[in-house]
Order: sequence, then structure tokens, then C-alpha cells
Amino acid sequence: MTSPETPDWYDGAVFPELRQAPPWVMEEMIAAESALPSQLADTTGEAAARLAARIREVVEAGDPLVVTGVGTSGHGARATALILNDAVSGSPVAAGPAEARESSDQELAPRARGLCLGISHGGMTRSTAAALAAAREAGASTALVTASTEGPVRRVADDILQTPLKDASYCHTVGYVSPILAAISVAAAYRGSPFPAAELTSYLQELDSIREVAAEVASGLHGARRLIAAGSLVDVPTARELALKVAEGARLPTNALGVEDTQHGHLAGHDRDSALVAIATGGAEARPSADRVAELLRSARHIGLRTAAIVSPSLADAIDPATASAGLVVLPGGAGAGLPDAWTSLLGGALALQHLTVGLVRAEGVNPDLIRREERLYREAVALSGAKLPRT
Repeated sequence: MTSPETPDWYDGAVFPELRQAPPWVMEEMIAAESALPSQLADTTGEAAARLAARIREVVEAGDPLVVTGVGTSGHGARATALILNDAVSGSPVAAGPAEARESSDQELAPRARGLCLGISHGGMTRSTAAALAAAREAGASTALVTASTEGPVRRVADDILQTPLKDASYCHTVGYVSPILAAISVAAAYRGSPFPAAELTSYLQELDSIREVAAEVASGLHGARRLIAAGSLVDVPTARELALKVAEGARLPTNALGVEDTQHGHLAGHDRDSALVAIATGGAEARPSADRVAELLRSARHIGLRTAAIVSPSLADAIDPATASAGLVVLPGGAGAGLPDAWTSLLGGALALQHLTVGLVRAEGVNPDLIRREERLYREAVALSGAKLPRT
């Protein structure tokens, strides 16, 4: 039975809590992320060790190692592949056996043999279930990173690494950070190192310091009618997830592009009604990539776009502040100094994009938690797509 304030379509067992004003559930999920490393350390050690051992077998045999997912989980899959390649080959982007594939691609053209690792936060994604099933048919073993205890995707996984917290907002934030941390736990096990829960917790807590700056940057971007998120190399997952979060949460049309690709024609479709957020967090060795970001910001600002950047402290000096009209979000460098660059880039980018999205959401005055499913057409569109498996 619904109260006069509760619409007749709303089912609290299906939808996130329906709030009328901030703080939104999404914001509470972001605040909960700093507790994830210690929770993972308590619950996933054996699963991470098993998965690391299987990855070693695959690498030594020269068989495919596919990480697959879609949406936020797909961006988590891309981040996972980078982290695993860094563990195996010493570089997240230059070489490595792990290949990130969208789940429908893996379903339709599965790699033979090896391991297919699926990322599905809620365990309900139809194409990810089909991808794992197709991988099995092609002779691969399967594994799953998920927060779900009952999701149907689990049925086609030979092994499961279950993350400790399920996202309570449809605008997933925990659903992105959790698989990154799970990948770090597997990477540590692969290297024979302990999972650095305390160091990761400290870094995530330190990242809270960018919240106010991100809100100021969001204020400078507010009013744009469309947004480009540009990132290359280790920053590709961050750019893609930023584009998705802004589309879902702030309801602003977005594109995720490579830094260089943005320069080759895409700017012709943009003007003073557009915004650009460029990302350069790859560490000191990524200076040439940061220089490309600086060039892109100059070009975009010259046309009149609102511009901003997310940068690591070692690369901030590559950016002329005059080319970032909305400002810079500079990741902190203290607590993360002892962690691998790939980890701090991906986790730092994750918190930066999430805080930036919250700033845009508040500026727009919308509720991000239902990703517009309070509107009938958007609820119906979900059912028409068949993207999720039926609940059992």
C-alpha cells in the first residue's frame, strides 16, 4: 500500500530508496567506499588466491584471459584487465595477457580455452551470463566478481569472488570501486604479496579531500548541454565511467573518447554549449599523454567549451590553468605514494569522477538514484531492452 507521497509504481523491494532531496543514496554509497578494503580483506582472500592461481595457469599456457562486463561493470572489467596486466607484465597498458571485452562481443565470438572473468555487480546482466556460458562452450573456465548472493549469472561461474557491499543506488559507485579493489586483491595474490587493505583505506579516505574542489569544478561545467569525457591508456575506464555517471545521474548527454580521437573531428560538433573533462593520471612516465591532454584543452577552450581536467599531482604542471575554465581536480599524492601507479590512477579517477558527478547532480537538481526510472517511459524502456535477467 502506498502513502499519498509514494507513487503507485514504486516498489521498495525493487527500486532504490525514493528520496525527495539530497543527500542522495549515491552519496552515501561513495562515503561507504573507504571501508571496502578492510571488508574485502576479511572475506575474499581465498577466492583471490584461487583466481590468481588460475590466471597463472592461463598465462603459462599462453591461453586467452578475457575480462568481460557491460555498463559500470564493463568499465570495472577494463580496469581489472589493466590491473592484471600490470601484475603479470609490469605495465597496465604496454603488454599483458588480459583482454577486456564487452560481454555481448564475448557472447557472440567467445575466445577458446583460457579463462573468462565476468564482472556483474548485481549478477543480473543477461549478456554477461551469456558471455560466461559461451566461454564454457568454447572450453574456457569461468569466474565472476559480484556483490550478489543470488544473481543468475552465478550459475555459469566456476568460481566466484564476492564483494562485500551491494550498491543501494542504481547510479553505481560501489559497483565500480568494488571490482577495482577485487582486481587489486587478485593482483597482490598473483605477486605473492599481502593485500594492502590499510594503505588502500588511507588513500580512499584521503581522496575525500577533493570533494569540495570537484563541486566547484561541477559548478563551472553546469549549464553545458553535452559533455565529452576524454582519457587514454590507463585513464580509459575513468573517462568511460565518468561519461556514464554524468548521463545516468545528471541526465546530461555524454561521449567518452580517447584524447587524440577527440581532436580528429569530434570538436566540430561542439561549441559554447558543450563541456570537456580530460583525464591524465598515469604517473610521471605518462608525461607525453599529459601533454596531449594539455593540447586538447587548449583547442577546446579556444572554441569556447567549458573545460576541466582530472590530473595526478605529478602531471598537474603540464596543464595551463587558463585552459581549464572550470578548474582542475588534482588527486592527492600522500597516502597513495607507496601503491602502484595503476591502482592510484584508477581509484583516484573513480572518486574524482564520482564527486564530480555528485556536483553536477546537485547543480541540476535531480535525483540520480533511480537513473530516471521515476519516469514511465524510462521504466518501460528497461523492460523492452531485456538487458537484465528476471529475478527469481
